[in-house]
Amino acid sequence: MFSIGIVFTILFISLGSILLRGKGIRMLSVYNMLPKSRKATIYKEALCQFMGKIFFGFAFGSMLWIIGGAINSSTVIVLGLIIIAFLAIASTIYVLTTNHFNSNK
Repeated sequence: MFSIGIVFTILFISLGSILLRGKGIRMLSVYNMLPKSRKATIYKEALCQFMGKIFFGFAFGSMLWIIGGAINSSTVIVLGLIIIAFLAIASTIYVLTTNHFNSNK
């Protein structure tokens, strides 16, 4: 569990850094799920920056895996999984149901 947590933490921090710079829109499944008509109206840089922050939250959740494995606490590991699941579901719903990233405001 320890090595998996390290790999995921590094992955999430790397992807979060790329997205915070406004790059990597094609890596986001939430963007790829949108219809073409909606993709044309999305402010891509703001969406990337938002998702970059979410990926740093994922990194925090995976760091909890590392801590939970180090102290042998399944509660901390489950808390990390809950944080990651909540962020994934909440961010997807937020992006798909709001006009916050609409470039035609």
